[in-house]
Amino acid sequence: MAKKILIVDDEETSRRILALALEGQDNRLIFAKDGLEAVDLALREHPDLIVMDIDLPKMNGYEAARRIRETPGLRRTKIAAVTARTVQYSEEMARQAGCDDFITKPYRLAAIRERLARLL
Repeated sequence: MAKKILIVDDEETSRRILALALEGQDNRLIFAKDGLEAVDLALREHPDLIVMDIDLPKMNGYEAARRIRETPGLRRTKIAAVTARTVQYSEEMARQAGCDDFITKPYRLAAIRERLARLL
């Protein structure tokens, strides 16, 4: 059964790389460029997985994850934070916001594919 995945990143290259990592798995991919759009799409689409950059315009990924988690119908949706930040504090903040995984950039396609498959 196809999974619905929301990819949130303000950089087109990053969105493309994540799409490549998830392609060929019969997934339906949805894209957002900022935190506000991510929350709006999550509320409308109810994705199975959200792959969210932390440093986003309009609303950062931490706040977007918190708002998504506050929605009863989305509490079980898996959220993977993706960021170039490597500080332990960033991972703790992501987990406190409700993220299920924390993935640092840069990453290899095989590695990100494996981590996201575990969440699905």
